[in-house]
Amino acid sequence: SGSTDLLPGKPAKVTLKGTASVTNGTLARVEVKVGKAGYKPATGGASWKFTTKLKPGKNVILVRAVAATGETSATKQIVVVRK
Repeated sequence: SGSTDLLPGKPAKVTLKGTASVTNGTLARVEVKVGKAGYKPATGGASWKFTTKLKPGKNVILVRAVAATGETSATKQIVVVRK
């Protein structure tokens, strides 16, 4: 994997992509939580993506799958550090 140098003070965005499934039932959506904000829906279904702005420093991103029944998967945590 490579690294990207970001210019200080310039907006920085990252696009996350992945695949998701649920054990029981049908996948309704994938949700992503960035920092202290609430969960927001990713675009797509089983193949999803989500673009977000990064703040300087440590950015904690949580991703989960949601079944049509409302059940949620285990949460995957991703940490991105913007310098």
